[in-house]
Amino acid sequence: MKKLLIAISLLTFLTLAVFSQDLPTTLEISSSPSGAQIYIDGILSGITPYVVNKISAGEHILKLSKDLYEDWNENIQVESDRSNKIHVILIPTGNRKGRIQVDCDVPQALIYLDSRFIGRTPKLVTDIEFGTHFLEVRKSLTNRLGEERSVFKDTLQITNADVILVNVIFEHCWLTIDSNPSGAELAINGNPAGTMPLNNKELKVGSFYVNVIKKGFEPTGLNLTIKPGEHKHVTVDMTPWTFNRIFYRSLIFPGVGQIYAEEDLRGYLFFISEIASIGGAIYFNSQLSDESKVYTEKYNLYKEASSEEEAQLLHKEVQESYDKMQNFETFRNILIGSAVAVWLYNLYDAYRLGKKIEENNSIISSVLNKSNLSVYTDGSEYYLSIGLSF
Repeated sequence: MKKLLIAISLLTFLTLAVFSQDLPTTLEISSSPSGAQIYIDGILSGITPYVVNKISAGEHILKLSKDLYEDWNENIQVESDRSNKIHVILIPTGNRKGRIQVDCDVPQALIYLDSRFIGRTPKLVTDIEFGTHFLEVRKSLTNRLGEERSVFKDTLQITNADVILVNVIFEHCWLTIDSNPSGAELAINGNPAGTMPLNNKELKVGSFYVNVIKKGFEPTGLNLTIKPGEHKHVTVDMTPWTFNRIFYRSLIFPGVGQIYAEEDLRGYLFFISEIASIGGAIYFNSQLSDESKVYTEKYNLYKEASSEEEAQLLHKEVQESYDKMQNFETFRNILIGSAVAVWLYNLYDAYRLGKKIEENNSIISSVLNKSNLSVYTDGSEYYLSIGLSF
């Protein structure tokens, strides 16, 4: 009986041992560097990092393989009652050289690797040992004061033979700009740059004055400073014309409000008429002043005449001078009146133009109140801005 119990216990133990060897479990495999192929018992199972599901507990043959690294082979023991994780550090093969391509927006920039000069841009640098390296790119060695100028610095990790691309930007930047509403004319530093939106405009690094013009809206200007390699995005919110902006400009001088509202023909007509009237009035007033002096001199001579014959001759000259004075004064007064008339009619015209634009905007705004639509007008054209929300 005792022998039977011992045999049953031994059989149970062996059965449990065999069962535990075949119990499915998981195995997490990672490597440095990653990307190694995983072979389990000679079968390709995945690429690191990878989790093998339903692997049987017990002993297995694990192999990791990656280009430029030595194969890793080892017998591993997979346990069923705990987490199974394996991390493998791969050893590079004899070819432990990497490459970097150094480009720059400045041709012939100086390249230094680990403080050693290796050439000028653009350049493909080869035969770089695996590991950590310090890269510097310089526009020039020194300036006139002996100070280092425009240096790019970076730390590179070389772990394989793939080409690492390094693009150094010293002098260029990019600008994307739009207006609200869109379609405005754009000038950069006084040079026309087209109609907005303007996308990815490549510029030399520095400060820029951007001028935005659109009929029916206030001209807008802004100063921008863009750093090397920076891509700046700008949206310009434009202000529509109003009655005050048109009328008060014409109040200061005829035609200025109309020209501001891009009614150039009317504006320049008022402007030139006013200049001509004021200029003419100044000219005839100057002639009147000069002739008044002549009249005074001749009149004094007339009063001091020593004979009747001399007095009659001087009287005729005094009368001619007086008539000239009257003509000059008449022309001056007519031109002063003309200047006043031009100024008043200009105000009336500016008032009508400004009110027309303001009333049109007011009517449209009341119709589209609380909507996502914005409409502006310059009196002859309408501008519609549509905002959609989802």
